[in-house]
Amino acid sequence: MKQNYFLKISKFLTLCLFFNAILLSAQTVTTVATGFNFPYGLTTDSNGKIYISDSGNNLVKRMDSDGQNLITLGSGHDSPMGIAVDGSGNIYVTEIGNNRIRKISADGQSTVTFANTGFASPFGLAIDGSGNFYVANSGSNNITKKDASGGNGVNLGSGFSSPYGVAVDANGNIYVADKGNNAIKKMDAAQQAFINERLGHLELIREAALKADAAFD
Repeated sequence: MKQNYFLKISKFLTLCLFFNAILLSAQTVTTVATGFNFPYGLTTDSNGKIYISDSGNNLVKRMDSDGQNLITLGSGHDSPMGIAVDGSGNIYVTEIGNNRIRKISADGQSTVTFANTGFASPFGLAIDGSGNFYVANSGSNNITKKDASGGNGVNLGSGFSSPYGVAVDANGNIYVADKGNNAIKKMDAAQQAFINERLGHLELIREAALKADAAFD
């Protein structure tokens, strides 16, 4: 039986899971919230709040780091996947059902379409320090960058095969989980070309763990 829940791995990593087991060693694993249906996207804000795109339920949710005060944000979603929060607390989600990005106000009361052109099965979503958006388009095998207004879209790099995840570090480097090629690719801040990153699984887990621990401390 499939189990859909949110797990906090204390002092190591935080994951949304769609599996019956974890092939990962950690000090303490605690279920902090249940009731999800294919939870896909996960992010945190500067206050340590956790945001989840509950794709199977067509919902976006927010909770405290201990799983308390779980609430639903916005409405009218269609298979929300990637999720990100800007510096003002506004929430953005990619929707593969409508090939768009939707914006939810920081108080969770207002939901509007933020951008709806140039996407094809958009999964991953990231925002850089300048407010630019990066979307992993699994259906068109590219990464789309849009400015802070949601316009002026350009495609970055080439050679992807079903890219699912995208992230931007503090230096503006872009990382992509290229599912079809079983590779992690990196584009430097100058955005000239993507290269395969030879990062082992443990190194990727370690980097993710540092981000997760920072949110929970």
